[in-house]
This record gives sequence, structure tokens and C-alpha cells, in this order.
Amino acid sequence: ITSPGNYILGAPISNSNPGINNGCINIDSSDVVFDCQGNWIDGQDVGNGIRVQGSSGISLVNVTIKNCNINDFKNGIFIEYLDQSIIESSSVNSSYETGIYISRSDNNIITDIVSKNNPSDLFGRGGISITYSTYNNITNSDFNNNHNGIVLQQGSEYNNIFNSNISSNPYGIVTTKAIENYIYNNIFNNIENIETDSEYLNYFNIQSDCSQRNIIGEVCLSGNYWANPTGTGISQNCADNDDNTVCDGAYQIDATSIDNYPLTYRTKSIEIPISILNFPEDERGSQNGEVDFTCTAGDNTNIESITLYIWDSTDNIVKNTVATTSGTLTSENFFHTFTAEDDYTWNC
Repeated sequence: ITSPGNYILGAPISNSNPGINNGCINIDSSDVVFDCQGNWIDGQDVGNGIRVQGSSGISLVNVTIKNCNINDFKNGIFIEYLDQSIIESSSVNSSYETGIYISRSDNNIITDIVSKNNPSDLFGRGGISITYSTYNNITNSDFNNNHNGIVLQQGSEYNNIFNSNISSNPYGIVTTKAIENYIYNNIFNNIENIETDSEYLNYFNIQSDCSQRNIIGEVCLSGNYWANPTGTGISQNCADNDDNTVCDGAYQIDATSIDNYPLTYRTKSIEIPISILNFPEDERGSQNGEVDFTCTAGDNTNIESITLYIWDSTDNIVKNTVATTSGTLTSENFFHTFTAEDDYTWNC
């Protein structure tokens, strides 16, 4: 692909052999959308399934790759000198070296990816490998059954890895001279969850935000869930005396990096608060105007407050109202005026 435009893959490709450094699909232009439409691109453990490559000083921009299933190449997706682009809703399987290889590429979004069964134990290889690249977001993805789930190499700075599942790998995440990356709200469940250079600082939590659910479905977005197959992971065994689903103690990863708020599951026996909405009845509706909400909550100890959250169709919070209360069974009324018609969800 050498010109801007929208391109689709109309049928599967089988047993492709593009050569050592080429791609079965090569994108050499900016402003391209390439949609596989769910079709497979299958290779012979040679070359790259999809190759997107600019050059030094002339990076490609605004490229989207989506709905692709890539199997049996040296690298499933190879990216170099690509900025401000998106790879989404795709799978990479059984790559000889790396599922997704990203080099010298900045400000990209990699989301809704499944990268698995990429078994190479060569240095720097994994489900996804990033080198000399900054400000990329890797989110809502699964990196499973690789040798290394995620690899951050030298020159990888200020990347965000969140809302992802990194499991069933010998090594979950490997950092080598990578610095100041944010890695939070992920599930790690591997033989060794992390291998780091202790002199390079990376961040493994954000400040706790209890207005959002975390990746294990509990309250409070904060750190990561650290498990292992033997059941001896930090998150599987930590104390949580205040039952806020965050371990009471921090997880010291190495001499410089720490997860201050490792996630854990709620352990105490409590009654789940019951919420009742007068209108609409099904917790979701297209609204424009004033709506009356009634939240009733019960607990086996004491309820100190009830909070009503309302989200719009893009998951932005449009209302976050707290009513102070007490007792083991209480009810509070809330009113909200919707100023625009949209699909809203709510919860108390």
C-alpha cells in the first residue's frame, strides 16, 4: 500500500512467504485504514504478517490496522517509524519471534489485541516488544502463553500499559533500560511476573480512583493484580483489613519500582447494597429532562453514604453525588436533569 486511502482484505491469505524482511501486507503510506474484516493472514514463520515502516526523520502517521488475525510469521505485526496511529481488534498467534514489534514509534494506540503462543526466548522478543518508542498506549489486551508477555527495551519511555491481562507466560513483563512507563490496572499471573533493571524507575500504580471498577471487577482503580499459578502471588495472599480491595502493604518490585496499591479481592462477608431506580427501570435509558432516582442500600454493619453515578454513552461520568447517611438499611433520593438525549447508565 503506497497511497492514502481505505483498504480491505476481501479473503483469507494462506501460507504466505514474503521473505525475511518484507511483509505479506506492506504499508508505506500515511493516512491509511487497513481492515482485514476478520480474515486470516497465515504465513510460514518467515517475514512479517503486516509491515508498516517509515524512515528516519520521515515517520508515517495516521495509519489504522483493524480486525486482523495473523498467524505463523517471524513477527505478526512489524512497526517502525510510525506515529499517531491505531492497531485494534486484532489477534497475533504463533509468531516465530514477536507478536507485535514496535520500534521508534510514538503516540500510538494498541487496543483490543490478543497476542498469544509466541514462544521465542530470544532477547527482546515477546507477545509485544517495544524499543525506542514513547507515549504509546497499550490497553484492553491479552498477552498469554508467550515466553515473555510484554517487553520494554532501551529507549521505551512514558508508555502506558493498562486494563490488560498478562498471564500464562514464563515471564509477564520484562523491562531492560526502559524508564518512566506507567503499568497499572493489569492482571499478572505468570511463573515470574516481572523482570526489571533495578536502576530504572517505572510506575506500577496510579492514585486510587474509587469511582471506577478495576480490572478484577472490584472497586478502586489503582495498581495491578499480582498472582501466580501456584497461588502464592502478592494479591492472592495480602492482608486487606479495611476491605477496600487494595492490599494493606505496597509491593516492592525492585530497588526503584513499587506498586503502592496492589489489587486484591474483597474477603469480608457483607451484604451487597440494593439499588432501585424509579425511572427508567432497567438501569439504562435515553433521557432528556429530569429523572428521579431512589437508591436503597443495606449492609450488615453500617452505611455511611450512598453515591449515585451516571455515565453517558462514552463512559464519561456526568453525575457523581454523595448523600451522607447511617444505619444498616437506608434510602436516599436523587434528582438529575439530563440536558441532552443520550444512552445513560447508572449505579449506586
